[in-house]
This record gives sequence, C-alpha cells and structure tokens, in this order.
Amino acid sequence: MKKIHYLICVSAIALTTQSCQNEANYKDVRKEVITLHDGLMASDERLMSTKMALDSLCLTGMPGVKAHYLEVDTGELRTEVKLLTERLNNLSDQMSNWMENFKTDMDGKSNAEAVAYFEAEKVKVKRLDSLYNAAITESENYLKRFDIKRDTTAKHEHSMHNM
Repeated sequence: MKKIHYLICVSAIALTTQSCQNEANYKDVRKEVITLHDGLMASDERLMSTKMALDSLCLTGMPGVKAHYLEVDTGELRTEVKLLTERLNNLSDQMSNWMENFKTDMDGKSNAEAVAYFEAEKVKVKRLDSLYNAAITESENYLKRFDIKRDTTAKHEHSMHNM
C-alpha cells in the first residue's frame, strides 16, 4: 500500500512539474512582443517616408501631376491624399499610444497573469502591423499611379519606454 501511495505522489509531482514546465515564461512572451515591435518600427519608417511623399505631392507636386495627367482633378487628388495621410498619421499615433501604455514591469503579477498580458499585447502589435502594411501598400500604390516614389531616406523614430 505504501508503494502505491508513493507512486501516486511521485506521479502527481511529475505531472505538476511537467505542467509548470509547459507554461510559457512571461519573459519569453515579452521578448516576442518586443521583437514584433522592432519589426513594426521598420514599417513605421516606411509609413513616414510614404507620408512625406504624399505631403510633397500636395505641397509641390500638383503642377507636375496636372501637366502629365491632364484628366486629373487636383481638388479630388488633394482630398484623396489628405485621407491617405490622415490614415497614416492615425496609425502612427496608435503606435505611439501603444508604446506609451506598454508595460514591461510585471512586479506583483504571477507568471500566468504576465503571460496573459503579453499575449494580449502581442495581438495588438500584430493588428497594428497588419493595419500598417495595408495603409502603406494602399498609399504607395496611389503614388505609383502618378509615378511618384517615396523618400527612402526618411527616418522617423519611436522609442520604447522602460525597455
């Protein structure tokens, strides 16, 4: 009987240990979020250079577009560019807000609570990345209609707080 009790205890301890080992470590999930963020920063630079090309189109490029594309309604063009620019600005603001609210310190939280937090943050960053890619692609395709290239030398920096 003692052997059965001993085997049950050893099995329970082994299962508990295995269960704990299978639980994600919040630091690993946090690292995934930061890696995703770093990838998004490359998109942010692309977003800003695309926005600058759109701004240049509105500020100085209209005469050239009108000369080459006689059918273009410059008023409509300005409206379309303004909408694209607002979308890009909104996404950049969303990224800034996310970074401002992102917490890396999990003092007082259990590993499970921290993992849940970072998993939720990972979803947010992936969503932002998807929105960035869609808006940038749309804006770049718009610029291509007029044979305008974005400025690839533009730099825009966001910094992560408390990283």
